Amino acid sequence: MRIALVHDGLLNKGGAERVLLNMHKAFPNAPIYTSVFNKQKCYPEFQDCDIRTSWLQSITINEKIYKSTFPFLGVNAMQSHDLSKYDVILASTTHSAKYVTTGDNNLVINYCYTPFRLAWNPNSYKPYEDSKGLYRLVFNKIIANLKKIDFKFAQRANKYIAMTPETSNRIKTHYQINDKIEIINPSIDTDNYYISNKTNDYYLIVSRLEKYKMVDLAIHAFNKTGKPLKIIGRGMEETRLKNIANDNIEFIGSVSQNELVEYYSMCRALIFPQLLSYFQIWVRVVHQ
Repeated sequence: MRIALVHDGLLNKGGAERVLLNMHKAFPNAPIYTSVFNKQKCYPEFQDCDIRTSWLQSITINEKIYKSTFPFLGVNAMQSHDLSKYDVILASTTHSAKYVTTGDNNLVINYCYTPFRLAWNPNSYKPYEDSKGLYRLVFNKIIANLKKIDFKFAQRANKYIAMTPETSNRIKTHYQINDKIEIINPSIDTDNYYISNKTNDYYLIVSRLEKYKMVDLAIHAFNKTGKPLKIIGRGMEETRLKNIANDNIEFIGSVSQNELVEYYSMCRALIFPQLLSYFQIWVRVVHQ
């Protein structure tokens, strides 16, 4: 059986990339098709994989440039991957992996982290939120077209898999999927983690520093309480978040896996603000 793995873009170390590595472990002989690949910023395990990039690789290997161009070029770039010769196409996707060219006999399975945010939740993107006037009108026209394209390609999947009930509901709502969506939680290598006998006096966020991650909510809460917060991760929002943070908040940046495990093991609590309101975060922190 010929199997192909597909991923939106390999530009950093994140949860979706860990899921892709698990797919690779399950199907080690399957090539990985993606838009772009930055070897220096991804997990080292990808170094020995058979990774096949699109023509977008030659013009954008910088994450900032990639994120500013993929809404316009990502559709065409991923369509340049013709996977019609494969029996099974297993996509790890939020946005562009679903755009690869397929045939009538392919079995297409989408492990979807969430529907394409720019199309279905544009307010989660800072450039859109900041756009005004004519720029906003053009932006809206592009998004409306992108939404039609994304919906069309989303219908090609024979099966959807979601990582949580929340993402399953989003898939059903935006893509109008009536079939049952299986939920498979991303795996955790529990043997690699532990709880330290010593708890240090800090709270922890581990996240990409992007607008939709809503790290700023936690920062505002910790600015008020003065409690120590450490933030691990990088992203396009890093400078803005540092500018609004008080001295009790420390930005660690990128760390090794061993360092990350140690930070997890000794924190008072892990802060996950994406689905919490400002008030909920504040109450939880104050009452620890």
